[in-house]
Amino acid sequence: MKAIWKILIGAAAVAAVTPYKVEKNEETGAVKLTSATWSATYNKGEEGSRLTVNLLPMFAKSTQSEDGCEDEDCCCCGEETDDGITIDVEAEAPAEDPAAQ
Repeated sequence: MKAIWKILIGAAAVAAVTPYKVEKNEETGAVKLTSATWSATYNKGEEGSRLTVNLLPMFAKSTQSEDGCEDEDCCCCGEETDDGITIDVEAEAPAEDPAAQ
């Protein structure tokens, strides 16, 4: 019986970190990977490479109100909120070696 629980827990752990969606934007060349516990976006542009990692994207909330809010004192209507953790990484271009010239 313990072996069955080990297999189920292992399968759940693999399912949590394995990406289930890969999207590629043809215009910008950006690639976005999404899993249950993280999402990552990779951009390679003229300024250099950029990797954005968002942890726990399923908890990120986006609240948008089309018809307005019934309570005028509400501070969150129409605003986007993001409760996840975002990490931005920018790669710098390698320095040229003067000896190689």
